Amino acid sequence: MKVSELISNLSKYNPDAEVSIVINNTNKDFTFSYDDDEGVTPQTCSSVSICVDKISSMDMATYNQSTVEFIWAEMYDWFGLKLTAKQVIEFLTKHPSAVDFDTVERSLFINEISKKVTGMEYPLNGDTQEYKDKFHTKFIENASQHGIIHDWTVK
Repeated sequence: MKVSELISNLSKYNPDAEVSIVINNTNKDFTFSYDDDEGVTPQTCSSVSICVDKISSMDMATYNQSTVEFIWAEMYDWFGLKLTAKQVIEFLTKHPSAVDFDTVERSLFINEISKKVTGMEYPLNGDTQEYKDKFHTKFIENASQHGIIHDWTVK
């Protein structure tokens, strides 16, 4: 994108509005820089960069292996699901705060998987046996189409 295109795009907005760069739902401070060849000024530069000043490893969606393995093990231990590292990383990319993986995050993840595979929410203790049976049947029928391996069968 050329500077003139950026200016044209921004000209559609209130000139007094705040401008921000958002990474993983978080506003980040930024600065402008330009090529620093000798004698180059902002008016004569050939490129301009918008630089985010601080990016965490979570912002870059780089998750260490132990985090992915922990979430993989939790989903297997609790739900019998054998997920791929890619599936876990996709979930973390959508929900970066889920790196602190506990009850809420487990529930969020299993419900996303359940809705994707069956169109239904994961059964709760208070759900009827009919609902649970329907869910499990649909899950078993559709899981492999979504690259999910399960280690359980309908009872």
